[in-house]
Amino acid sequence: MDRSSRANVSIKLSALDFNVDAIDHENVVARLVRGAAADPRCARRSGTAITFDMEQHALKDIPWPYSARCCEQVDVDAGVAYRPI
Repeated sequence: MDRSSRANVSIKLSALDFNVDAIDHENVVARLVRGAAADPRCARRSGTAITFDMEQHALKDIPWPYSARCCEQVDVDAGVAYRPI
């Protein structure tokens, strides 16, 4: 499928886990990976790209490790959207 014509889904991390904590980001990333394991597989099957959305600057250490772990499990087109300070 042509990259310009496929769907791109933006996932807000707070929608996956209501307790996203900037201080405990390793455990948050582990919880997010366990809880959202189906998302990358569904995206891969449908040819959809995923953007993991950082909603707050305080959570800046969470989206990259989370997207990296998801992409380790499933070969999917993924990116991270950061908000300015």
